[in-house]
Amino acid sequence: MIKKSDIMRRQMNRLKQRANQNLGRAEKTEVLNDELLQCEKRTEHIKHTCQNITKKLSGCLIGSGTDVEKRTKKLPHSVLSQSMGEMSTELGETTLLGSMLVKTSEACANIAQELTSHEMGLENLILIPFNSVLEESIPQIQSNKRRLVRLTLDLDSAKTRFHNASRQTGLGKGNFQEQAAKIDAIKEEQDDAQTKVEQCKDALVTDMLNLVSKESLLSRSLMDMVAAQAQYHRNALARLENMVPKMKETLDRDQHKPTFGTHLEEHLRLQDREIAAPIEVLITWLLELGIEEEGLFRLGGAQSKMKLLKAAFDANIELDLVDFEFQEHSIAAVLKLYLRELPAPLLTFDLYTDFIEAGSQKDPNQKKEALKKVVSRLPKAHFDNLKYLCRFLNLVADKSDKNKMTSSNLSLVIAPNMLWSEKDDLGTSLAAAPGIVDSFITHAEWYFPGDPSEIPHFLGSQ
Repeated sequence: MIKKSDIMRRQMNRLKQRANQNLGRAEKTEVLNDELLQCEKRTEHIKHTCQNITKKLSGCLIGSGTDVEKRTKKLPHSVLSQSMGEMSTELGETTLLGSMLVKTSEACANIAQELTSHEMGLENLILIPFNSVLEESIPQIQSNKRRLVRLTLDLDSAKTRFHNASRQTGLGKGNFQEQAAKIDAIKEEQDDAQTKVEQCKDALVTDMLNLVSKESLLSRSLMDMVAAQAQYHRNALARLENMVPKMKETLDRDQHKPTFGTHLEEHLRLQDREIAAPIEVLITWLLELGIEEEGLFRLGGAQSKMKLLKAAFDANIELDLVDFEFQEHSIAAVLKLYLRELPAPLLTFDLYTDFIEAGSQKDPNQKKEALKKVVSRLPKAHFDNLKYLCRFLNLVADKSDKNKMTSSNLSLVIAPNMLWSEKDDLGTSLAAAPGIVDSFITHAEWYFPGDPSEIPHFLGSQ
């Protein structure tokens, strides 16, 4: 338990540090880089949008009067339509949410002529998810921001006191042993403060990226609002059904759809890639950091780093490898997580039975030949990504004298994330998948041949 005197001392140190920083007598640590500051600004825009939309939509739930013409003119939907147009301008009509707001604004203007009832149906579609951002996501971000400010002041204060104590010792002031002990204590406090700042920063950035990644969900809520109104107002159905496909088309074209949990082909199409972003980026990072870390792919990683990486991929935000030095296990764990969260496995549901039958061959050569025939039937997207992954895992296995991860060990921890049944057939998958993937890793060049020019440059150069 923290003593009251320690709390008061910490608060006094913060006040003193802030005063010195304001007067220019002390340096201030900048925690967020320019890219993260832009991300912070984007969360503020989403917050502003949510605040405006929920406020205006609440007004739409107050309709009265029997004169259809007068009621149509007074319907809050007309106000909402105008507000959405303004918000789309603020966000930019080229953004997903901005574009969706433009279309929703047009739909609201049309249904205002027909709307006389069923207003409460809008509450579940729009108010709840947008209020969820304001009542859950935004407070969490604001709380972490305030905490990060306090922790940064603690860190800067410790740095200042460490510098002053070291200077006094160098000048020969005071008892040397007492000064040395004081410096050690301050250094320990500084290291602890640095760790807390990093943890808080990771949590803040994760929360902001998670909010940014919700843009697609918020936009889908707008589309659902329009679709629901079509059910309540049959007279407006033709207009609304004409709008819904356009909104869906915009969503389908969205390149910022969360990466995890999205079908492989859809992800590749949206981002115009041949290799899935998590597979390509994380493998590249592991090759740069080194693949000799003992227990790679077997040992778990740091949860804060794993959540940060996943959130960054879902928000389509590029992170700096520098922030993940010595985090090989976290990177490898996120790669496995991506494979596990694919809606359909890398080896596909359609070919599951064929892979199991091929892998059950007793003769090694017959088994290889049978597996190769099944592999050749994979869709191109799955084949290319499997080739990329297995050629890399072959390199990892080649370093097994250092990382202790033979092809057999690798297949045990990775195979369940690459092959499973659409039915509840977990026992068969767990028993057969490792042997199949082990063969792919061990004989990667045989299953996936090609000159260096046909293989990713970093793999071809190994």
